[in-house]
Amino acid sequence: MWKAVGTMVRPLVVGVDGSDASFLALDWAVDEADRHALPLRLVYASRWERYEDAALGLSLKRPAGEVHADNIVGAAVERASLRNTDVNVSTQVLGDDPESVLLRESDHVSAVIVGSRGRGAFTGLLLGSVGLAVAGRPIAP
Repeated sequence: MWKAVGTMVRPLVVGVDGSDASFLALDWAVDEADRHALPLRLVYASRWERYEDAALGLSLKRPAGEVHADNIVGAAVERASLRNTDVNVSTQVLGDDPESVLLRESDHVSAVIVGSRGRGAFTGLLLGSVGLAVAGRPIAP
């Protein structure tokens, strides 16, 4: 059962990182949002200033990671709208660790959806580090 606070319905949140696994999670989340008449929020989080190359950002007057994040979120929004135009989709891009962001989000949403594998070097693992961190913490009532 999805959570509601009073008359406010809590959205589904899906973590997107541009990986195939996150886009498959997005597809599932769009279907669930439609099935349960819930809003859907797409969240991208990264410490891009720490991990991403700054050279592109200097030429664009924006951090390269921010440009990258906007591209990923834009692709995710397009994919969600192609899958179902009736689902209310919003986005959030944050310059923080994905695990921290999604764990904070879990206090205010119906569910947090993540892919089974991420963009990291160990993409062959059964469950990515972000998925493992989020799955290991229950959502507060």
